[in-house]
Amino acid sequence: MENHQLDEQPDEPATAYPPPKDEEFISNILPSYHMFQSTISKHLRPSNENFSDEPPVYEDSVPSSAVTTPGPSTPFSLSTVVSPSDYPQQVDDSFFPIHDTDEQSQGYENTILANIHKLPNLSKRDMHVSNSLEINITVTQNVCQIGQKPTIINPSDYEYSQGDFIHGYVTILNKSDTPIPFDMVYVCFEGSIVVLENKRGLIDTETPHTVFKFLSTLDLFASWTFANIDRLATDKGDPHDWCYGEIDPQDGTYLSIDAKRLLLPGLTYKRMFSFRIPEKLLDDACDPHGFALHTELPSTLGVPRHSIPPSVLLAAKESSVRDFSFADTSVNYSVDCRIIGKASEYQFAVSGQDQYVVAQEKSLPVRVVPHTNLEIVYMRKTLEDEARVFYKALCDLVREKVNMGQDLLKLPQKRRLAWLNRATASAKIQQLYEVTGSQNKRPLDNEKAAENLYRHLSPYKKKSLTGSSKLLGIIALTTPKQAYTIEYIPPLKHRKKGANYETIVTVPVELCFYPEEQGKSPPEVKSTSCELMVLTVRSKRHPFPFEIVHDMCFHSEEVDTKRREADTFDDIVIKPFTEYSQQLSQLIKSVGNDTFRLESQVYRDVKSVATATSKTVTLSVRDSAVQVIQRSASSCGVHTAPQLIAWSDHGDYKSKSFALRVDLGELYIKGSDKQSEQITLVPSSQSCLVARVYYLRVVVKLTSGESPFVHVPVYIEKRAPQL
Repeated sequence: MENHQLDEQPDEPATAYPPPKDEEFISNILPSYHMFQSTISKHLRPSNENFSDEPPVYEDSVPSSAVTTPGPSTPFSLSTVVSPSDYPQQVDDSFFPIHDTDEQSQGYENTILANIHKLPNLSKRDMHVSNSLEINITVTQNVCQIGQKPTIINPSDYEYSQGDFIHGYVTILNKSDTPIPFDMVYVCFEGSIVVLENKRGLIDTETPHTVFKFLSTLDLFASWTFANIDRLATDKGDPHDWCYGEIDPQDGTYLSIDAKRLLLPGLTYKRMFSFRIPEKLLDDACDPHGFALHTELPSTLGVPRHSIPPSVLLAAKESSVRDFSFADTSVNYSVDCRIIGKASEYQFAVSGQDQYVVAQEKSLPVRVVPHTNLEIVYMRKTLEDEARVFYKALCDLVREKVNMGQDLLKLPQKRRLAWLNRATASAKIQQLYEVTGSQNKRPLDNEKAAENLYRHLSPYKKKSLTGSSKLLGIIALTTPKQAYTIEYIPPLKHRKKGANYETIVTVPVELCFYPEEQGKSPPEVKSTSCELMVLTVRSKRHPFPFEIVHDMCFHSEEVDTKRREADTFDDIVIKPFTEYSQQLSQLIKSVGNDTFRLESQVYRDVKSVATATSKTVTLSVRDSAVQVIQRSASSCGVHTAPQLIAWSDHGDYKSKSFALRVDLGELYIKGSDKQSEQITLVPSSQSCLVARVYYLRVVVKLTSGESPFVHVPVYIEKRAPQL
C-alpha cells in the first residue's frame, strides 16, 4: 500500500525522501601502501624530494610503453584512518638509557604525524611565512558537497559522543604575493592529554610538559595527497587527475592544491572533511599494560590553554565549563589543520641538518563526552577484582625487589652476583602482569572483606570537671559495600529541554552503640549531611600501571583517632610508592643495576605512581536534598528529625537503622557563597594518564560532638539514548 501511495504522488519533491545516512554517503577505503608511507608514515627527517618539476602526464599507451609516475598506479582512496597512540616521552633517568632500534626508528612513533607537537612552530613566531598564511576551520551540519551552500554550525554548541560525525571544511589563504612551498597539509581529528609546565602556579602554555595522543584520525581527502581521492561514495573520479583549477561555484574557492606543493598567492583553497568519533580506542592504546578501561574514550576535561589564546579564554570565562580538572592539564579533542614544510625553505635557522617545521596551524576544540560502555558496566565487578590483583602483584613485586636489594647491601660486593642468581632461581619472583586466577583475589582491606561493610568506629567519652575523660562506649556507623550510580548532567547549554536525569541515590546506614557498662544511653543523632568527593588523578609522564578502584581512595574501616582528615588516595597509594621509588633509586646507586637487575618497566611503573598528583574537590549536598527515611516491614516514611527514630535494643548493644535519600543533582562547592553556580561532573573514566573518580561521604552528627562518617563508591554514567 505504501508503494501505491507513492505512485499516486509523482510531483512530490525529492526533498521529501530521507537523505542517505552519513556513513552511506562517505567513502571509506583503506589507502595504498605508497599513500600511507607518504602521508601517515612520513618520517621526521626531510628527504631530497623535488616538487618543482612538472607532474607526469598520463595517456593511453601500448602495453610495452613505460610511464614514470610518482608512485604505484594503484588507486588511492581513503576517508579516515585511526592511528596508534603516541605515548609520552620515555623515562629519561640515567639508570635506564633508551636506545633506538631499527624497528623503533621505522615505527609510527617516529613519524611527523605522531610528533607534530614537537616540531618548531612558526605560527607562534613573527615570521613572513606564518603571517602570510591564514587557516580557518568551519563545521557544518551535513556532509559538504561541491556547489551546495552548507548549514554552518558552532561546534561549541554541541556535545559529541561515539558514532557522531563532524563535517566541515578548511580554508587556506596565501595572503602574500609569492607562492609558499609546503611538504604536507594535515587535517586531523585528534584526542590528546596535555600537561603544561607549572612552576609555582605560573603555567607555561607554549611548551607542554607532556602531550599524549590517544586518538589521531587523518582525513586523506582534506589533507594533501598524491592522488585525487573519492570523498563521497557517489564520486567516480580519476585518481591521477589533479583537478587543476577546479573551483567550488558556491564561494569561488579552489578545491585542488598544486601538485608541486605550492600555495599560490591570493588564492583561497578549500578542503572538505568528515570525521566520525570511534566507539573506542585501538587495542594497543594502552601499551604495555592493556587495561580495558584505558581503551575507552575519555571525556573532555579541563581547558586546553595550549591551543586557545588567553584573550579568548577570558572572554568565555562566564560560559566556561567548571569540571574541577587541574589548571595545567586537559583532556581535549579538536579538528586541526597544519601546514608543514622544511625549515630551509622558510629561512628558519636550525642546528644540524634540515628539519620539518609547522608553518601555520589552526585548532578547533570539540567537546566529546562518550556514552558509558554497557559492557564495562556489566563487567565492573570482574574488572575491579582484576585491578586489585594487578595492584597487589605490583606492590608485592616492588617490596620483594626492595628486600632483595637490602639483602644485597649486607653482602660483600664479590658475593652479590652469585647470591642474586641463587635467590632469583629459588624464589621465582612473580613477574609483573603475569597474574593467574589461582592468586589470592582479596581486596586491599582484606581483613574486613568478609564483612561486606564500610564502617566508622569512634569512642564515646564523657569529660569530667577535672578534664579527664571516661569511656562510655563505642559508636559504629556502617553501610553495605555497594556502589551507586547517577546520570551525567550536561552543562546548561548542552542540556535537552525538559530532560530528566536520574541523580537520586538511597544509602542505608546503621548506627550502633556498644556500651562499656550496661545501662548507658547512646548519644542522639543531631543531624545528617552528605558530600560528594570529586577525585582527579594525573600522571605527568608515565602511564598508570593499574586501574584505580575505590579501595585506593578510602579505607573500608575508619577508626576515629581525632585526626582531622581521613586517609585519601595520596595517603593510601601515592605516599607508599614515593617511598618505593626512593628506596629503589638508592639501591640502584648503591648496588648498581647490573647487579640489582631492576626491570626498566617496573621502575617506570613505580615512578608513574610516585610522581602522580591528585586533586580532591568536596561538593556539599544541599540540606533540602537529603531526606531521612525509615523503613519497616509494613511502611516507609520520611523523618524530618532522625532523633525521633527509636533505638532497637539487642542486649549488649543498641542500634538505629535508617536510609538517606540523596539528590546528587543539588550540589555546591563547600565553603562557597555561590550556591547557585553551575558545575559539571563528567562521567567516571580512566585513561593512561588521567582518572576521574567519585565517592560519597555520609556524615551523622551526634549530640555528644562525634561525627562518624562512611564513604561509598559513586559512578557517573552517560547513558545512550533509547532507540
